Amino acid sequence: MKSIKSWVGRALGKSRRGKAALPITLSDPQALKRLQRATEDLERLVKLEKDGRNGRNLLEERLAVVHRRDIYNAKKVKQAEKENRLLAKRIDRIMHKMGPRGLKKDLRDLSIMMKAVQRALFVDSTGLSYPHNLSTQRFKLFSQNEEDGIIHAIFDKIGGGSRRFVEIGAGTNGGNSGFLASECGWSGMMLEANEDRLSKLKMHFEPLGITCLGNWVARENINDFIRDSGCEGEIDLLSIDIDGNDYWIWEAITACSPRLVIIEYNSLFGPDRAVVVPYDPEFDRHRFVEAAEGGHYYFGASLQALSRLAEQKGYRLILTEPRGVNAFFLRNDVGQEIPACDPSSAYRMLVKYGARGLDLFEYIRKHDLPLIDLDGDGVDSKATA
Repeated sequence: MKSIKSWVGRALGKSRRGKAALPITLSDPQALKRLQRATEDLERLVKLEKDGRNGRNLLEERLAVVHRRDIYNAKKVKQAEKENRLLAKRIDRIMHKMGPRGLKKDLRDLSIMMKAVQRALFVDSTGLSYPHNLSTQRFKLFSQNEEDGIIHAIFDKIGGGSRRFVEIGAGTNGGNSGFLASECGWSGMMLEANEDRLSKLKMHFEPLGITCLGNWVARENINDFIRDSGCEGEIDLLSIDIDGNDYWIWEAITACSPRLVIIEYNSLFGPDRAVVVPYDPEFDRHRFVEAAEGGHYYFGASLQALSRLAEQKGYRLILTEPRGVNAFFLRNDVGQEIPACDPSSAYRMLVKYGARGLDLFEYIRKHDLPLIDLDGDGVDSKATA
């Protein structure tokens, strides 16, 4: 470019220093070529400058579009975040209502209810023998394993008495007495040691006049609780589900005389052995979970052991609910038309235990845990009653 400018200056008769320079004639072939090149260069520069302006304008327009889109997207993102927060709150509320087991539990409960309706419609219990005529009437409103319907069927047979109950280990739903308190107008006492469950229990049942206590139950204090709550003497129902000292609590109870007793047995002890975990006033099955895998299966007593205790206290086994959790014992002077059943034939293995192939006796031997054998043969027996 400098050579072009120099040539143009010379063509005008000027030099760099402003002095007269030798003029260049246009007839000079070299000058013509330079002028032609300069013209082409200027045309290219003009075109580039024009293209640059057009490109810049296009770029600015595109940047403006991007900026507008950014603003729009930012608003959309903010709106989406707000909607997500609202959705999360709704999901939290739904999950809270559904409980810790979620939709699976609701579907299971619905399935249980539908089967109960089908049994009520198509099975005539009056034509069945004991205990089938009782168990086929099972249903669930508050209880864990359809005990509500069985309890209703039993009292339909033996008649109502004082309409009072003692529930030990009531959970949040009142255990086996929730249905009687809520739907049948019964009175009584519910015991629940867990503070979180106790608060829900009180919310549901204290407005109905039910005494709800949050004490840790032991055989040293259970009779005082029964007397202080006004449940001494003859009552209709005693229900025990504390996953530990159930056997020993029933053995210790003298303040009341229930017509019907419902108590949980540990089906992992099998149908034939009369064994029970030794009494410990501070027994908590969950501490064994921390000590070794499978420890939460070490608790309670076998069905045979509870049947032995029932005989000593003047009761007879009349049935177990089909899932293999609770046993029903009737006082010998009550409902004499309902026969006793043999513990070995009434025994049911809890389905989830059977599916896992657990051997509780092997676990007890492996971890050197105490177990009382009521037959006194010394096997697995590190403690005595």
